Amino acid sequence: MLNRRTSFLLIALLFISISCKQVQPTQEGVPAAQVGNAVLFEEEIEKLYPEGYSEEQKEVVRTQVIEQWINQQLLVQEAIRTRISERPEVLKRVQEAQNDVLAQAMREIWLSNLDSLKVTKLEAQTFYEKNKEQFVLQERHIRFRHVQTPDLESSRNAKTELLRGIPFQTVVEKYALEKTNTLTEAEAFHPISLSLASLPDLNRYLHVIGLNEISPIRLLDGRYHFVQLVEERAAGEHPDLEWVLDRITDWLLLEKKRKIINSLERELYIKAEVSNEINTYTQKDN
Repeated sequence: MLNRRTSFLLIALLFISISCKQVQPTQEGVPAAQVGNAVLFEEEIEKLYPEGYSEEQKEVVRTQVIEQWINQQLLVQEAIRTRISERPEVLKRVQEAQNDVLAQAMREIWLSNLDSLKVTKLEAQTFYEKNKEQFVLQERHIRFRHVQTPDLESSRNAKTELLRGIPFQTVVEKYALEKTNTLTEAEAFHPISLSLASLPDLNRYLHVIGLNEISPIRLLDGRYHFVQLVEERAAGEHPDLEWVLDRITDWLLLEKKRKIINSLERELYIKAEVSNEINTYTQKDN
């Protein structure tokens, strides 16, 4: 199931990216909901699904997005009907929001033209070596397998086959729900305090089971669950480079983008200044 934070982010993205459209199913796509002349299309919702989401997770997102969108459209159309949208203070806020969107769109266009912008593996490795002390683990980190099955028999079979040495991917393909997520999550390290924090019973097992040991099976939220501890690193250790390489790469890329944006904004400012397009006034002038 989706956690609240993920759901909120997905829905927030929707309202940033979707505007009201007239009903034109043959041109726009398949309508998912309609309020007055405003239409939400299935294709717009589908863009919000992260890769690897199960059909069940997608349906949860779809339901929440539609509900939030309908509520928003009812408020928007009521604001228009009652002419609240014409009030000066409201128009000012709309203008400010439009300015923010346009400024951000300009930055995004700048960045989209920088196809060569990237961070090499060597850059990330060099940064890690120079700043290694900043990457000390603050708590125990673990890599674990979390298997969910629809029934007790499947869970028992999955557990038995893992103990017999059957490859994890094979077991997941045969028995597990949410197969893609299960395999992906099993490759990552997680702080012990955050590992399955939404399922406290399973989190407790992760604190006490040994390496390669499998927990008892638990029935939670209509599913059968168990976990297996695969690897761990103690607090105070340095993580392997491969753990943090993607994170470092993402951060360095953001830093490059930030510097480029700052430089382009500065150039724009200087150009406007030279053209005498910028004026500032003191309070005395007013």
